[in-house]
Amino acid sequence: MIIWFSSKIDIRIASFRYRAMWMARAVSESGMNCLVTDDEKQISEKLQQEPHEIEAIIFSKAFSPHAFQLAWAAKQAEIPIVIDLCDNIFIQNYLGGIKGYELLSRFYSMQHIADQIIVPTESLKEVVTAHVGGRIPVSVIPDGVECLDDIVELINLVELNDQAEVQKNPNLTVCARAKQKRSGNGSLFSAVLNRCNIGTLYRFKNRVNYALRHPEKIAPYLKRRMGWDKQVYRNVIKELQIETQNAEQEKQTADTAPEVNYKKILWFGNAGRGHGNFGISTVINHADTLKKINQETPVELIIVSNDQALFNEYIQPLPIKTTYFEWDPIQIYKHLQSADVCIVTNSSDNFSQTKSPNRVILALSCGTPVVADDFQSLEYLRECIVVNDWEAGLRRYLIEEDCSEDLAKAQKIIDQHYSDRVVGEKYQEVIRELRFRDERRKTTILVVLDLIQDLEIVKPILRDMHGQDSYRLKILATSWLIAHSPRVLSFLAELGLEAEVKDRKSILNGDQDYLINVNAILLPTETNLNPHRVSHHIAMQAKGKIKTITFQHGLENVGLSYFDSHVVSIASDMIITWNDHILENPKMDLCVRDRCVPLGMFKEISRGMTPLELQEKVGYQQVIGVFENLHWDRYDDAYRKEFLESLIKTASRFPEICFFIKPHHAGVWLNKAMSENQLAISWPHNIFIVDVSDAYWERYTGNQIVGACDAVITTPSTIAVDSSLCGVPVAVVANNLENLDYFGPLILLNDDSDWFSFVENALGCSPAIRNSVDLFRNRTVKSLNPLKEFQELVLRK
Repeated sequence: MIIWFSSKIDIRIASFRYRAMWMARAVSESGMNCLVTDDEKQISEKLQQEPHEIEAIIFSKAFSPHAFQLAWAAKQAEIPIVIDLCDNIFIQNYLGGIKGYELLSRFYSMQHIADQIIVPTESLKEVVTAHVGGRIPVSVIPDGVECLDDIVELINLVELNDQAEVQKNPNLTVCARAKQKRSGNGSLFSAVLNRCNIGTLYRFKNRVNYALRHPEKIAPYLKRRMGWDKQVYRNVIKELQIETQNAEQEKQTADTAPEVNYKKILWFGNAGRGHGNFGISTVINHADTLKKINQETPVELIIVSNDQALFNEYIQPLPIKTTYFEWDPIQIYKHLQSADVCIVTNSSDNFSQTKSPNRVILALSCGTPVVADDFQSLEYLRECIVVNDWEAGLRRYLIEEDCSEDLAKAQKIIDQHYSDRVVGEKYQEVIRELRFRDERRKTTILVVLDLIQDLEIVKPILRDMHGQDSYRLKILATSWLIAHSPRVLSFLAELGLEAEVKDRKSILNGDQDYLINVNAILLPTETNLNPHRVSHHIAMQAKGKIKTITFQHGLENVGLSYFDSHVVSIASDMIITWNDHILENPKMDLCVRDRCVPLGMFKEISRGMTPLELQEKVGYQQVIGVFENLHWDRYDDAYRKEFLESLIKTASRFPEICFFIKPHHAGVWLNKAMSENQLAISWPHNIFIVDVSDAYWERYTGNQIVGACDAVITTPSTIAVDSSLCGVPVAVVANNLENLDYFGPLILLNDDSDWFSFVENALGCSPAIRNSVDLFRNRTVKSLNPLKEFQELVLRK
């Protein structure tokens, strides 16, 4: 659906008719659903309930505070925003000053978040482009053609119905804002008192003063305020529909016509305002020509406008017959059809030069020839009207009565450049461009990063999908993660991605704006356990609405391959596992097994640190990496004690080898124990313990270091898998642990002798150890980086 939001649905307002109503009509003819409304509440409801159905919102000369609020809400929902501007609002003193400055300020605020600006003329495009600095595309879509039948239908639709209804075209709907009604429970007096304040009294005073200066305005104003126009419109339409009454009216007009056969010269338009030199006063520029033509043939200058006082000031004193009519959307067609020529003035100032030729087009479409001052948007019309040469033009059309050829040309030009078909095609081009740029049409993947290991789990996916036009990545990172791992933002910046950073509390307290226009959510680590609570909460928020995918994030993954005393649940719709045989674990819950998809592991096998860099850092030629696990709560004091004792004895046994201890970024058990003086140990000189808070080491995760080691010793953890993927000999410290089947056929270390033997054989390139590593890798990882299969999974409905 394309929505046109107009500041007010009123058939008297040209910008509503030309820039909203007829534009929507032209677009709807192509089969697109279109809505024209001034009801901000209705649009707000659609933004909340069905934002995905809105293709774009066009703000037609609507720059109110309400319009800005709607634009901002649409921006948050990623709905394309289009501004339709029909006036040069950048001129000095526009709308008399303060109102113009306020409007211009809101325009600048809205254009900053808009995706497109549409104007009716090339000259206005040049002005707008200069003021917005080329930041936003500006397209020209001219005003179309309106006829009497259009106005009649619009009156029936807007003015004579309390609630709008679908037009003849089922793709086009007009919905006017419901008029506020006074409560039936309160008195009129109380209602007036409730509305009285300094502002309303000030406005009332201004209106009284204006009415005293312009008494001719009082009756039309009261008609509009009291709703009398409805009866007027009913009578006018009734008159149009009854041919006999029309015939009788023409007869009466003929009977009362004066004997002098005046040639009728028609000028119609806005009377003029403080900004720009336009309106009734510009007719005076051609007073001499009008007087000269009047000497050759009697003429009547008819002014159809909205300010009789200006007519009385400028036009009535002319020494020719003059008549004033208040502008009316129905009667203007009668004036045009009875006129012999229509004159269109233009002062060529900065405001007038950008105007649309819609008055010229309207006159020509009614069969009335035109004499006009030249302005830029007359480009296509100059060959069927007379431009600048007013004396020759008026003589040609009034005295020589030579207009048939020009009018025939005009109909072809109007059809070629200003018809509904042309307007619709130009609008469809804009909509196609908006669709092409509409990020919502891509498959949008939200990636949630909360724990330090989360980024490593999805790195290959981020690199792959970011390089494809069919996907859009949105990153949600917690402030905790950014504070503890600056490398996350560095990696995202490397790809050109930005992260939306939110506090954990704000997410857990129900904030859901990050779920807007998301097709799938990747949650690297997700269970109901406390460390994973942020991802689990998001998975629960999205349940039944957005596809959620989590990953096996460790060889001993809680809820998948590792089960302790906790009751573990996983909320994600899909769980990507590394292999098939993990599903054979009898302890796995059936509802979890049904959601498992054995694809493989996503892992970047890159040596973040080279062997030479590691050797230079620790000062040894041979380095064995020792990795502690974040799940230290699994191990009892006996395991921990034995682990440290074996480590110290082995280091003492091989003084020429550096034993490089890399604590886990999240667990850091060893660092904590040392800082709290729980380990008053005299460490051998060849044991190097990393401080993970050090900026140098923070950027390296375990899998970025294992490849630089000659061999690896680890507690039961995914480091064993990382080492095998790098082809590095690896052994697992078993001690008193049981059920380490997932680590077979790797070397398991149960006592000091196992440590000594592994170090000797690993550094001696033992074929048995190499073979165990290969077997373990092939058994554990079904496929490495199965990106194509993963994309098919994401796109699967």
